Amino acid sequence: LDHAALDAMLAAIDASPARGVILSNTTVGRDGLRSAPRAADGGLSGRPLLPRMLATLPRAQRLAGRVTIVASGGIGSGKDATAALDAGADLVQLWTGLVYAGPGLIGESVRATQGRART
Repeated sequence: LDHAALDAMLAAIDASPARGVILSNTTVGRDGLRSAPRAADGGLSGRPLLPRMLATLPRAQRLAGRVTIVASGGIGSGKDATAALDAGADLVQLWTGLVYAGPGLIGESVRATQGRART
């Protein structure tokens, strides 16, 4: 989403009964990829989402009001999880990173983010 669409979406969510939003779980954009995937249609997930997700979090946090922001997209290490919390996420969601790092990613992320939870 561009800034205007993100702003409108967050305003609508904040005005609704929803209590949270997942930010950047997938994208149809292919910006920043060294090569396009064979099946270029459909959603892209995983590591390519991390930079944009991290860049979008501060804006989303400013606009979200009472809505909890769950960072998702490209989190593949405890360092990534910490960066997401530091950028404004309330929670992080692990998906594709589990495929590559395995279930140990959960403990690594918990240890790395200890004491960083937003209040």
